[in-house]
Amino acid sequence: MICTKAYISAIVKSSTFGQEAVKVFIKRLGESHFTKKFKDKGMRSWSDQIILPGRDPARVKLTHLWGARGEKLNNISNNVDETACITEGLVMILWNDIVLELCAGGSYYIPAGETYSITFVRDTEAIRFFSQAADGTIPENEPSPIEEGAFPSNL
Repeated sequence: MICTKAYISAIVKSSTFGQEAVKVFIKRLGESHFTKKFKDKGMRSWSDQIILPGRDPARVKLTHLWGARGEKLNNISNNVDETACITEGLVMILWNDIVLELCAGGSYYIPAGETYSITFVRDTEAIRFFSQAADGTIPENEPSPIEEGAFPSNL
């Protein structure tokens, strides 16, 4: 079987919204727009940008994060909600002077506007999902892979 992107058009009927065309699509293992390297202080951590609003028919952003042991992302704040599931490894999250430790199988939710830091205690994988904020803000499209700090994921 050949794994490729699939785009399927569907019509959804709703008494509230009438008829609305919806594109259903899938991404196979390894398919992403590009890989974003965290370049602060020579970090080894990166994030595959899998689903992006504006590039895909979606209002959410989905990334696959790889965090290198001992590295830390400081003062993260988004204008959209973030939900993540740790699929491998161990992290410590610092939020409002509270330290939360999460291992594989654990998950977290950070609402838009909150600030937190994450330390990768062990090499870590996580799926991060950025969704529409309460004020209606939709996740932003990522910069072009040509910009510094990003490179195509197929290299």
